[in-house]
Amino acid sequence: MHASRVARHVAIVLSGLLAAGTVTASPAAAAPGKPTPTPTPVVTSQPANPTGERYATFTWTPAPSTAYTCSLDGMAPTTCSGGQQVYGPLTDGVHSFSLRAKLTGKSKPSTYRYSWRVAGTPPGAPTVAPVSSPTSSTTVSVSFSNTDPAAVSHECSLDGAAFAACSSPHVVSATVEGAHTVDVRAVNAFGTTSTPASVSWVLDSTAPANVTLAGPSGYTSDTAPVVTFSADGATSYDCSVDGGTPVSCTSPYTVPGVGVDGAHSLTVRAFDAVGNAAQPATALWVLDTTPPAKPLIVTGPADRTNQTTATFEVWSDDSGILECALDGGPWQACTSPVQYSGLGAGSHTLQVRGQDAVGNISDVDSATWVIDTTAPIPPVITDGPTSPSSNTQPLFTFDTDDTSVVSFTCSLDGQTAVDCVSDVWPFGPLTADGLHTFRVVAVDAVGNLSGAASWSWILDTTAPPVPVFTSKPAASGTDTTAVFAFTAEPGAG
Repeated sequence: MHASRVARHVAIVLSGLLAAGTVTASPAAAAPGKPTPTPTPVVTSQPANPTGERYATFTWTPAPSTAYTCSLDGMAPTTCSGGQQVYGPLTDGVHSFSLRAKLTGKSKPSTYRYSWRVAGTPPGAPTVAPVSSPTSSTTVSVSFSNTDPAAVSHECSLDGAAFAACSSPHVVSATVEGAHTVDVRAVNAFGTTSTPASVSWVLDSTAPANVTLAGPSGYTSDTAPVVTFSADGATSYDCSVDGGTPVSCTSPYTVPGVGVDGAHSLTVRAFDAVGNAAQPATALWVLDTTPPAKPLIVTGPADRTNQTTATFEVWSDDSGILECALDGGPWQACTSPVQYSGLGAGSHTLQVRGQDAVGNISDVDSATWVIDTTAPIPPVITDGPTSPSSNTQPLFTFDTDDTSVVSFTCSLDGQTAVDCVSDVWPFGPLTADGLHTFRVVAVDAVGNLSGAASWSWILDTTAPPVPVFTSKPAASGTDTTAVFAFTAEPGAG
């Protein structure tokens, strides 16, 4: 066919196909007598660069009337007309791929080329030595090592920044207070990187808060005073007595070697874990070891009582301070009379001491007493009046096995109780017939009352009516047997 007719025929066919939406437009046909250029293949997928995958897949859109050949790493091309070519497994390193396309007939081929690096086996991770943490230094030296011969270099990153080449020891500068991290990774000959190894530390360049202390001041008689101190952020302290050499110390600190009367001092310095020092604090006091007179407990509760309150009269030197301690509790300032309330049952001890104006402590006086609130065992009534009874002063027999009982109280019909003893009527004669109740309670030495024992009976002092004869013998007669019949109140005898 004549060349001009062929070109016109091809244009007509391509125009129809494009209208149908099934092919991609190709460049215009070459001038008559020259080869038609083949469009460059449109590759839709290829391996990443670099990649750890050992298989490479290339995908492209085949064009009509086009033949394709593929070549890997410069090897002889092979036909690959299916739109996809897979290679593998590939070795680590740089690889190249070429895809050659050529229209059928007289045409000029086109070639797609792509190079990428396979880095499938990362080197071993380095071993990073720990660094001191926390630290006050803004410059930190990071040492690391690697036993994997595949690791030809290393890269470092500070606090998530981009990795950069580094070698051991790697010196970094971190000036912002807080936590910092250096990540180190190995790199092999193909540029593959290992899993990073890391080391972290905390930069602390802030001194602890000023020392706060509590201890002796003014005058005191304590030859081994205790000083407590603290400073936020501090991990260690040193103490200096009377300007002497500082020694390591902890709170609370008992000051040594101050037995000589006169002025003394203790200076405390605080340090954090990295050596930052706080402003020191100093306690000043004067030692005076002459004690005041011993106070005396003049009056107080009985040795044994059931009262849960206690009052003490205490004599003391008015020039000083009176201090009291109850049952081994803390010493507290007090004044006479010394009063306590709400005390529990059991033994109690009050200690009193004097403290003069310079802090000297006197000898101690003390008083011990027992609070007994345990009720005794109730008594038992073993005998009393029958019911009914006409006795207006009946006797009751009662007793108890409780050896703590020293007396009894008795009450009649809920009235006020009076002291009483067994077999003695403690009240006036009864005057009202009817139901009566007698109660007796045991009392121990301190006045604790037992539960009550009771006895109830009916008092009946009303004489029955005179009997009425309903039959009787004649006033005279010869019968030697006399029969009388009469009526009387039930129960009358």
